[in-house]
Amino acid sequence: MTTPPADRAAQPAFPTTTPAVSAPNGAAAARAVGATKVYGSGETAVRALDEVTVEFPGGRFTTIMGPSGSGKSTLLHCVAGLDTLTSGRVWIGEVELGALSDKQLTVLRRERVGFVFQSYNLLPTLTALENITLPLLIFADEPTGNLDSRAGAELLDFLRRAVRELGQTIVMVTHDPVAAGYADTALFLADGRIVDWMDKPTSQRVLDRIKALGE
Repeated sequence: MTTPPADRAAQPAFPTTTPAVSAPNGAAAARAVGATKVYGSGETAVRALDEVTVEFPGGRFTTIMGPSGSGKSTLLHCVAGLDTLTSGRVWIGEVELGALSDKQLTVLRRERVGFVFQSYNLLPTLTALENITLPLLIFADEPTGNLDSRAGAELLDFLRRAVRELGQTIVMVTHDPVAAGYADTALFLADGRIVDWMDKPTSQRVLDRIKALGE
């Protein structure tokens, strides 16, 4: 797998050099091709995602990192079916989200997707374990943002065990290098594009990579 270049000008349009980022093994639980999201129009338009192509393999723990405004939460929301793209395509498994009606999309999210917000929004009739094992894949947006360090570590260990012991798929957005160290793969976004990736991240390697990208 080649590392996506950090230089925006060096990245032509999909499909030749907006590379797909995927692990060497495992079928994709979710993927996006040429994902573009623009908010607003004209001079005030904000391009939150810029032709992102990425795969999230099943049975893996992937974290998405980047500075505020890099597009990481937008990417997570669009791949999870909580938001729609301006252009491009998204699949969960073999189902293309853009081909679904609102009702079909609601059913798919209910049956196959779990989303953990900072404020949780879990199903009150289920245990924490049932909330995370019921869906086929889990998306988490800064799940440790409102937790102290001990509770955060317990949650991250729980997510990692769900992948390793239950075959769950986790895609998590975080700012925290320590949290990223629990993942199998770390993706780095900047200005709406994937600019780097790391296999088997550790907190120190992630911190070093963030500093390097900042330079």
